[in-house]
Amino acid sequence: MSHESFHLLLGLPLGGTSVLFDSEVTKAAFLNIIGEPTLPSIKWFGLRMLKPDISDIDFLRCFLLVAFATVLCPTQISTPAQNT
Repeated sequence: MSHESFHLLLGLPLGGTSVLFDSEVTKAAFLNIIGEPTLPSIKWFGLRMLKPDISDIDFLRCFLLVAFATVLCPTQISTPAQNT
């Protein structure tokens, strides 16, 4: 499939800006946001969603991470995949 076929099929714009990121910087920023020194297990994120005092944005982060790790991109490991 080409860029043009995705444009025609899904109505996505052609061109635009590329999303560039440094995986180590992004990982460090994420760990800083969740307040953990290393990447926790998927279970940790699931249990965090059950806490009554969790903010909406933290719930969304945890939910998306659990959804990607268990349903959309499952692996055999218990921590989120760190592949780039």
